[in-house]
Amino acid sequence: MQRHYRSKGSHLIECYSKTHKESSFSAKQIVDYAKECDVKIDIATIYRNLEKMVADGLLLKTKSQESDSVIYQCVDEHHDCHNHLHARCKNCGKIIHLEDKTTEMFINHMMEHYNFAIEADLSSICGLCKDCR
Repeated sequence: MQRHYRSKGSHLIECYSKTHKESSFSAKQIVDYAKECDVKIDIATIYRNLEKMVADGLLLKTKSQESDSVIYQCVDEHHDCHNHLHARCKNCGKIIHLEDKTTEMFINHMMEHYNFAIEADLSSICGLCKDCR
């Protein structure tokens, strides 16, 4: 039986993402977290582990609407993140999973009326959550 090797980078990112399940985060935040935990890890290793976790379906990767940076979010109990939209607070980074019939109808409407296929895992609606308003 082959053992699955977990690097310190993947463990660090997994720990960080689990404690920030309902918010988005950047690679820079992982770097800062590594420093806080006194873990020596280079940025390339962090990016490599983030990309692997995205490929494995553990994280979603989207482009920030405020800058050219990339942000990530933990999939965790929302295993169907690829099929629903997200609302993201531009202030605190909180993620709201829009898993209701209204968003499903919107995605279908865009396809039926505009022949436009929304890539839900790459899409988020940006605004302010109730705590940041």
